[in-house]
Order: sequence, then structure tokens, then C-alpha cells
Amino acid sequence: MIPRAHAIAKRGGAPENGAMASKLLLLDLMRAVYWFDEALQSALSEKEQVRFNHAQSMIFINLALGENRAVRIARNIGVTRQAVSQLLTAMAKRDLVVLRPDPDDGRAQIVEFSPQMATIRKAAEKVLLQLESDLGERIGSKKLVAMREALRADWGPTPTRAATPPPARRLTATGKTAAKSPTKSPAKAPGKKA
Repeated sequence: MIPRAHAIAKRGGAPENGAMASKLLLLDLMRAVYWFDEALQSALSEKEQVRFNHAQSMIFINLALGENRAVRIARNIGVTRQAVSQLLTAMAKRDLVVLRPDPDDGRAQIVEFSPQMATIRKAAEKVLLQLESDLGERIGSKKLVAMREALRADWGPTPTRAATPPPARRLTATGKTAAKSPTKSPAKAPGKKA
């Protein structure tokens, strides 16, 4: 099996199977995230005998960035609150995270690294520092420094394009897009004719 980041990098700039052109910065950033995540997972699996899937990695990244509310983690990684709740429950059973009620919202949860994760977090930091060193050797230390400075720069608030979003689009059976109707038609009562 070819790792995801390597397969993406091997494609180079040639889009295939509906892929977007690689001239987009977002695609380069995602390829870099996959590269680091796969290398980190491989090293932790080998050294610490612990395995995490990509979704769990994204939760750990959010926790490391200081995000500890389950609902915002769900929004950040683009999944439903229910999906994150299931992931977090499974992670808590493995003693990877600790869940506690949110004091500001009784329906919500606060997520924290479990004490057991201290050793794994130290190992992960060591691996990531080594990966950065390896990357510096591969692309050159000046490029690595420039990349770090660009990513750490204040990019300002997230741009918004319009006060109201454009109408939603849906894919039709023929593969074309059509505007979604803004409201559903009311359901008919059983046994009544229109």
C-alpha cells in the first residue's frame, strides 16, 4: 500500500480522476499534513506500540492547539458532533482523553489529554522535531525557515465573500448541477388528495 502523502506527491501537478490542479496552496498544505501525520503514526506505532487513525490524529492536533470543546473540534475537522462524540467516547475508553462536562453548557463536553498521554505526547514531539530536521535536509533549511515564518505570520481574520451564501447546488442523476429548492413541499396527510 502506498501511503496517502506519497501517492499524492507522486502525481505531481497532473490532475487525474477529477483531482484539482496542484497549483492551489490548500492542496499543498493538505499534502504536508498527510506527510507529517503518516510519518508520525508510523513512528509512534513502531516506538510506542500505539496506533491512532487519522481522525484521532486530527482530534489530538486540535487539543494541542488548545481547542478543548467537542463541538468546535467537530466543526474544525468537518464532521458531525455525533461522530466526534463517538470518537471521543472510544478514545476515553482507551484512556487517551478525559471527558468532562462543559461548565458553560451542560449538554457539551470538555476534552483533555489523559495523564497516560504524557509519555506519548513527549514521544510525538520528539518524532515531529526529527521530521522537521529531516524535511530541512530534504528541501533546504532556508526553505524550511521561510515556510515556518509564512505559516506563523498573522493572516488576519478569515475572509468572507458574501453576506448571504449562494444558493445550494445539488448533483442531478445526469451529473449536472441544479439549484436546490429553498424549502421542502409540505407533506400531504395520508388519504387526502391534493
